[in-house]
Amino acid sequence: MNGDVNQKFLTVENGRKQATSIEKKSLNYSTRTVFFHKDGDKYFQAVKIPVSKARYRTIEALLDDLSKKVPLHFGVRRLFTPKGRDEIKDIDQLKNYGNYICASNRKVHALKLRCQPGDALNRQAANKSKATDGRCSWEASSSTLVEDSAENHRQIKLHNEIIQPKIKQVDFILNCSPGRHYTMRFKMNNCLLSFDEILRNLSDAFQVGIAKLYTTKGSRIIRCEDILNGPHQLIACKKYERPTVKDAGKLPLINFGKTTKGVSNGKPKETVCHSSLPTLPITMDIHSRKENSDIAQAVLLEKSDELHRKDSARNLKSASTSDLCDQIHQELEQGSSLTKLSRKQDRNKECVYEIIVCTGNRWAADMDSDLYIILYGVDARSEKLWLKQSLNDPKFQQNQADFFEIWCPYVGELKKITVGHNETGYGGGIFIDRISITEPNIDGLYYTFPCSKWFDVGQVDGKIERQLKCTGYCALNSRLRQYEQKRDEYSSENQWKLYIKFNKISSTAENSPELHVFAYSSVGKSRSNYMQQRKLIKATSEEAIFFNEVGRIYKIRIEVDCHSPDSEDFAVYIESMELVQKCSGDRRHITCRSWCRLSESVNQKSSTLQLFREFPIVDLKSDLLPVYKYHGKITLGDMRGIEPGRYFHCKLYGELGDSGIIYLDRNKAENGILEFQAECVSLGRLMCVMFSTFVNAQAEHLCEGFNVLQELYEKYNCSVTAGIVWLVNSVVIRESLHSPYQYIFTEGRILEKQFPGVLRKELILSDITGLSTKSSRMDNAETEAEEEMWKLLITSQEMTSFESIYGNCCLTVFGELGNSGPIVLAERDSKYRSNKTIVFQIGFKSVGKIFKVRLQMDAIEDHQVTWYLKKLKMKNIKNGDEFRINAESLLMQTEWNPRPIVEFAVAWPDIPPLPTIVYNILVENGKGTDRHQSMILSLNLFGVHGDTGRRFLLTSDPAQRHFQPGNKDTFEIETIYLGTIHEVVIEIAPGSRFKQWHLKTIEIVDPEGHAVYKFYSDEILTSSATVLILKNPTVQASNGFPANTVDENHD
Repeated sequence: MNGDVNQKFLTVENGRKQATSIEKKSLNYSTRTVFFHKDGDKYFQAVKIPVSKARYRTIEALLDDLSKKVPLHFGVRRLFTPKGRDEIKDIDQLKNYGNYICASNRKVHALKLRCQPGDALNRQAANKSKATDGRCSWEASSSTLVEDSAENHRQIKLHNEIIQPKIKQVDFILNCSPGRHYTMRFKMNNCLLSFDEILRNLSDAFQVGIAKLYTTKGSRIIRCEDILNGPHQLIACKKYERPTVKDAGKLPLINFGKTTKGVSNGKPKETVCHSSLPTLPITMDIHSRKENSDIAQAVLLEKSDELHRKDSARNLKSASTSDLCDQIHQELEQGSSLTKLSRKQDRNKECVYEIIVCTGNRWAADMDSDLYIILYGVDARSEKLWLKQSLNDPKFQQNQADFFEIWCPYVGELKKITVGHNETGYGGGIFIDRISITEPNIDGLYYTFPCSKWFDVGQVDGKIERQLKCTGYCALNSRLRQYEQKRDEYSSENQWKLYIKFNKISSTAENSPELHVFAYSSVGKSRSNYMQQRKLIKATSEEAIFFNEVGRIYKIRIEVDCHSPDSEDFAVYIESMELVQKCSGDRRHITCRSWCRLSESVNQKSSTLQLFREFPIVDLKSDLLPVYKYHGKITLGDMRGIEPGRYFHCKLYGELGDSGIIYLDRNKAENGILEFQAECVSLGRLMCVMFSTFVNAQAEHLCEGFNVLQELYEKYNCSVTAGIVWLVNSVVIRESLHSPYQYIFTEGRILEKQFPGVLRKELILSDITGLSTKSSRMDNAETEAEEEMWKLLITSQEMTSFESIYGNCCLTVFGELGNSGPIVLAERDSKYRSNKTIVFQIGFKSVGKIFKVRLQMDAIEDHQVTWYLKKLKMKNIKNGDEFRINAESLLMQTEWNPRPIVEFAVAWPDIPPLPTIVYNILVENGKGTDRHQSMILSLNLFGVHGDTGRRFLLTSDPAQRHFQPGNKDTFEIETIYLGTIHEVVIEIAPGSRFKQWHLKTIEIVDPEGHAVYKFYSDEILTSSATVLILKNPTVQASNGFPANTVDENHD
């Protein structure tokens, strides 16, 4: 027993000697290794930095570098010893292998360093303790950890024997960057970090967003238990990345049929054909300026696939040609599986689907409720799966992409989905731009479901649930990434093959039309040649093939060129298409299922009657373009000289390309107005509209004359156009019923003759105006109630440096019919605590559509009011209407501002919020003002959109003296736009030391309305008369805008 006690005291003595030796030794180091910890975060991984005078000359330079590595709200401004007693003022105070706390203010939490050798905080000390005779890890640590010897002595009494836990070290490797890795250690019996915290630490270490973990064999890691029980090396991937595994599988090949080889101009050539298709050779040449081993590997892979197909064909001599192709394709599909588990095995198991919901960029497009989704596949249908909100990370915010992972049985290839929510009030919905879904296998399919529609009761059609069809998917394997990394070496010849599948082509016209295929890419616009056009239109089988060489394709258009559009019996049904890149094998599947036709006699359902169809291309590196149904209204002009045919052509041009030819039927015009619809991929911001039609000989000479006049006008920069009323006067186009704006084209001109007997006219964009997307049913259902009941939810932000908030909160609501308030929201003993949501039920007189709310705080007794407001939400109890405000505002009570005020503009789905502007206030003091006085002045401005509330006039320089005789003082007030200002209320606050103040004039500069409001007073305020009301200002011009005078008397 005595021996054990002596051994303990000997261990303590050795620890003190070791600590003293380290402290002396650290003074001799020119470069010291120092560990920095985050204040108040015990799970934060300590930052290890070598510190020297050569690297950091001052302590400020070190603090600036730490601010980038240690995340604090206000940056790293102070350094403290582990117990927080002493502050580090100089770099020389830092000791080798020392631990220090990074903080923003003076008050810090003591650092609790554990004595387990497996802790990341004491890793260096733990490694040194291995060389000792069973000593604790704190014995070999720096001197800052052994300041209190009595405390160390108590620790030894409590821990007679330290049981060293089992530690597992995991090496995380960044995907596609094998040279970048990060090592972490975990306790096998107790993992202190959650899975989200591990991902967050990896994101900070790699300086990229890490969202997924995989093993080196491609298995997904989704729990901490998988890390502890898994291998020692894991792959860290971003949100939209797939791991680059060692065993890269081959993509399943497309059913091409038989293959033949040939040589053309000394270059190898492969011809792909099918026995049931017309012969259409496709050249697959690889051009490169430099010899590349990867290109040779691609050629060898294609040759090996060809030999495999030939061997399979020899074994199936008795089968027919079409069955032979199907069997070969099925065999190749089974032989080149992308994962260790086949799809048949996956169907009976639960798997993870990765869902990305992209919220659109519209006013009030966000939602704080949950969404549900139902997956429809070729094999099964899923249950209603909920995409839930997060308290710390709000989902479905405006112009934001949210990532979800859901577990459900495998449903096969996705065809469509159902998306919706349960909010039945106006303003409670969401505007979804698109939804992307990734299959659970490693190199699986990436599906896209475009939407660009409202899910709101009060918007457009009032739907809160919609079915979205899959427009296509892409399949990328690991070998593709290897090619993408070196694509720059042969990107000059980026070759694609397009496979088009027609279901039905019907035509009884004498002259068969031509079928054009256009590809829009980052390089430019490409189209099919003459031979391909003729063979495509003659193809009566299930498939036709097209080949092109372009860059990264983002849109494909198939267009029918009718020589005689009066023959409306032509129709073609496009089933699907598939793009295949030759070098990498990248596949893009496009689901079409659309008709190209002009006649309604064809017994098929179609959204629009048009002879072209456009389809967006799925690409992981770029956003999918939405498909809009453009609605247009054309005001027809003078038709003299126009051929009497029914149709004339129209074409739209935008920033992202052009549309196909829209055939306009003049016989459908009513009162000179012709309406049309065209469904095409988004053209971006529309720039112009082109019209063309046939004219007689006399009108053709008139076109040449207008063209000459137009050239003269443009030569001398005259804003005059020729032939503005001919054929078309104006055009109004709207992208879709869900778009809150429309394009107006009124400026027209006659273009130069390109073909004989053809008139071409161009209309240029002249204006963009706003439109309401509110449902007509909501307009009819609106009734004005005398009393309204609302539910108010206020959320406070979590701020560690702020105390709980004690105070009264007053709410004022502004609407179209007036304002109501202030409404007291709490009693004197109520508490507003950090990171807490308080719910109130309030009633007030109806003010119509609410466009602004104001909150004002009053202190209770001796408590200091300091409130960080995070979010505000109001919901009508009767009809469910609601609006949300992301406040993120700070209210702080000061001596000069005893009642802090904050205002917020309300945004509705079809009504943009009022802007927040800064009014400049110029106060002109009269000569009757007392020179020696101290005065606190407040203003309240009244306008069409309410008032500002009582605002104190303050400046950034407190030493500056204001309100002196004959001087002009300038102040600023930030508030919601008031519209036309008609009244000002001036009040001198109690406690001001003054005898009299002579006010001459007050000027208010409105930067939004481009006006200056001037109030004339010439009044003297005394201690007995401290309130002054001014009305009827004069409005002067500002920035060249016309002047105006307000004559009305607003009482």
